[in-house]
Amino acid sequence: MLAIAFWHFGELNRSNLIRLGAVLQILLNVIFLSFIGDIGLILIGLQLYFLASKGRETLSSPTTLMVIKNELLRGKPSGTVVDLRKTAETYGLPPYLLIPLVKQWITVGELKGMLDGHKYVSYGTDM
Repeated sequence: MLAIAFWHFGELNRSNLIRLGAVLQILLNVIFLSFIGDIGLILIGLQLYFLASKGRETLSSPTTLMVIKNELLRGKPSGTVVDLRKTAETYGLPPYLLIPLVKQWITVGELKGMLDGHKYVSYGTDM
């Protein structure tokens, strides 16, 4: 179950290393080579470390966060869909961090829109 969860997490974050680690974990444990299956966990752990490092670096830069928020605000017509995974990739921020940030910006009213999975749907600008 954990390997399946990591597979989905790897899909969300477009991380081939996490997906590979999950596949190794599943396949090698199925054929009872659990000690070798731990290689999959090592790959997952390394990629999680790299994602966390990249996320901390980006979150420590308020300028980058303002640029992302302004890009999502910038005169989008109502119904415009923005893939947050692509936006996160553009700015070097892991998607698992950007999605809760956008959700918070919507909650406090800084963005007008809604989240649909990993997609932001703009309600448009009323200016």
